[in-house]
Amino acid sequence: MPRIVTSLNELRSSGRMCPEGWSTLLGGLGKTKADDAPLDVLECLPICGHRDTLWHLPNWPALDEACRSLALSYARAVAHFAKEPAVPVILDRCEGFLRGQLPWQQVVEAVPLGYRDIAQYDCHSWELLSGPDEAALYASVLTTFPDGCLSPFLVAHAAEQAEGLSSSTGRERAERRHHDLLEAFLRE
Repeated sequence: MPRIVTSLNELRSSGRMCPEGWSTLLGGLGKTKADDAPLDVLECLPICGHRDTLWHLPNWPALDEACRSLALSYARAVAHFAKEPAVPVILDRCEGFLRGQLPWQQVVEAVPLGYRDIAQYDCHSWELLSGPDEAALYASVLTTFPDGCLSPFLVAHAAEQAEGLSSSTGRERAERRHHDLLEAFLRE
């Protein structure tokens, strides 16, 4: 995958920058205003953190499958918490889709009917999850989110919730791992 190169003007016009994030990014880059100079998204990671950087991946829809693969790696890291037998099936089918072995419809069909709304409408409720089992299920279902470029952002939150509910230091470990996986992804 080629490096993701953008510009401050492109990021600003995307509509995905909040005022606080914009100020943080400008300050971190030592700039006072937007410009068209090439900006490797990897440079944004240490300034903005992994969550804000993940939030901007939908700006590059051509990376849909690569982003979905990143989301899959986040979900696999917490799949062991899930008691729902559909979780490994969902993740295996998602991987099969990424390898070109399955149509997307078979991935979606692996999600139990009662959970399909998570990937369609209820994708931001990770903070309401009651235990690591439920959060891990949520993370796996979010790998089926229609916008593959947004799925790493959503899955990372659910996976961090799963690990945070499993131990007092779980969230921090998950955040560090997600940061490192995103950094490796952006360096490819």
